[in-house]
Order: sequence, then structure tokens, then C-alpha cells
Amino acid sequence: MSQETNRKRKKIFIFEIGLVLIIVLSATSATVLGFTVKKQGGTVHNSNSIPHNYECPSVNAVVAQIMDKVDMPDIRAFIAYLMELAVKKKVLIEDYQKDGTTFYRITLKDMHLISQDPLLAALFNDIGNGQTVTTEEIKNSRGKKVSQKVNRCYIDWRIKSYNEVVNQGLLAEKLIHKRNTNQTIICSLLFLSFGGALIFFFKFSEFRIIMLVVETILLFFGINALVHSNNMISFYSQKGAEITNQIRGFKHMLEDIGSFEMRDVGDLVLWEDIMPYAVTFDLAKKVLKELKIEFTTDEWQQSDFYIHEPIYNFNSKGFYESFNSSLGSACSIGGTSGDFSSGTSGGFGAGSGGGAF
Repeated sequence: MSQETNRKRKKIFIFEIGLVLIIVLSATSATVLGFTVKKQGGTVHNSNSIPHNYECPSVNAVVAQIMDKVDMPDIRAFIAYLMELAVKKKVLIEDYQKDGTTFYRITLKDMHLISQDPLLAALFNDIGNGQTVTTEEIKNSRGKKVSQKVNRCYIDWRIKSYNEVVNQGLLAEKLIHKRNTNQTIICSLLFLSFGGALIFFFKFSEFRIIMLVVETILLFFGINALVHSNNMISFYSQKGAEITNQIRGFKHMLEDIGSFEMRDVGDLVLWEDIMPYAVTFDLAKKVLKELKIEFTTDEWQQSDFYIHEPIYNFNSKGFYESFNSSLGSACSIGGTSGDFSSGTSGGFGAGSGGGAF
């Protein structure tokens, strides 16, 4: 009987030792892996910690969003793209009323666009009449076969836009993969340690306090190692980091609108070039409000802002909301994030470029 008891005690002891080794070694491995990562890639900073940049970025609004978020562009970026085309007079955007609802008509002025962009081709040729398309027509295409085509084209546009940035060498795909791999390994090891600690905590009550203290210390160092690893591996090449800092300085300037004289930045002609960036960063309402405060009615009416005023209406009847809700209704966009129902954001970076890398 005593031999059987001793055998059971020995098994329990071996189990305890094995469990402790798993808990300690997995968390220690995660910590060592995280803290031994060397600095790689270009350094970028948070937008709120970088000086204002008053010059438009050297890249368009779509690329600016990709570089800032390190993710595929969303519906805001596509609407900003349409606004850029309107500013360049490649498309004309006009509002019209029907049954008390405001809709918008987009007219092609540069027919080459649809041969270069499959998404525009789907909107104008498959939903519209080849020359124009309205937000009403887009909305009414819901449930039809054409809406599935637009959905696919939108997904392809997002992927293509992102891949173009990678192919230009602005984002380092190898570093993105390495950082994501490190994150997965470190998090898995910490989860293994935590899981082992939970088993130990409930199975061996006499050592609960000791295990709680030990695991807390292990997780503290492990989580700090994860943060350190993320900060050491940047998603950006040196050139990409320079452009991203430029973008974030510009974004910081837009975020601080109202704290400086907008006239000092430029006249309304320049601000019309700036507006697509404000749209892609979800700052358009704030920027437009301050523009109308600082510039006189005469200045406003003599500018292209007045001519393109339907574009720059950001209330519930404005172009942004009309296009966003129409396309979302037709193709099942999830809110304003631009992610269609097909699930289009997998495997493309971290999805948040906000940290200091």
C-alpha cells in the first residue's frame, strides 16, 4: 500500500516539475526571443509626436492611408481617390434630388480611366451607362449579379493598391512577415506558460501564491519583450519610413486644424488638393468646418470649392455618406472600414501603423 502511495506521489512530483519547466521555459524563451531582436527597417513616429508638415505628401491619398495604417486601403481611401479625380477634372460629381433623397451622379471626363481601373469600369459600365453612374443606381444594384462583380473588383483594388506600395519598396514584406511571425511565436509561448500556470494554480492549491507571483513576473517580462520586438522590427524601408513620417506630420497638422491660421498654409486652391487626404484620414468634417470659418464667403464662391461644393458636403446628405451607404448597401461593406463581406484584410500586415517602430 505504501509503495502504491509512493508511486502516486512520485508521478505527481514529476508532473509538477514538468509543468513548472513548461511554465518557466516557455515564458523565458518568449522573453529571450523578444529582447534579442535587433533593429531592422526604417524608423517612423506616431503622428502626434512628429512636427507639423504643411506640404502635401509626395504620394496620393490612397498610398498615404496604406503607409499610415500598413494595411489595405478602405472605402474612405477610394472616395478620396474619386475626389482627387474630381479636383483634376477627370470626373464630374453632381448632386440631384429624387423623392426627397439626395443622390449623386458621377460623370466620366477622362474615358481612359475605365481601361486602367477595373473597379471604375465595373461601376460605370456594369452599373452605369458607360459615361455616368449614380449612387442611386449603385444602391439599387443590391442583390443583383453585378453587385458581386463590384465586390470582387473592390477587393482586387484593395489588394492591388497595397501590393503596388510593397512592389515600390516602401513597405518591406519580409520584415512584415518576420514581425508577424515573432508576434505569433512569442504570444504562443506566453499563452502556453499562462495555460500551464492555470493548471498548476487549480491543481496544486498549496503553491498557488508562489505560482501567482512567479507567473506575474514571467508575463511582465514576456509582454515587455513582445513590445520591444515589435518596436525593433519596422514594416518600412528607409525610403518608406521617410515618406511615412512626412505623411504623419501632415496628418498631425490636419488633426490640429483650428490651432493655427489656415491661410498661412495656403489659399483655397491648395486646400482643395489637401481635402482628399483629410477624407482618407477621416478628418474632412473638421477641416471643412475651419475652412468656412477662416475664409470669407466671397473667397469661397470664387474658388473651386464652390464649384465642387456637392463633393465637400459631409453631412448625411453629402457625397461621402451617399456613396459610402450606396456601395455598402450593394456590396455588404462592414461599416466604414471598407471591408466587404468576403473578408479582405487577411495576411496584409499588422493593420495598425500607429506605434513607434
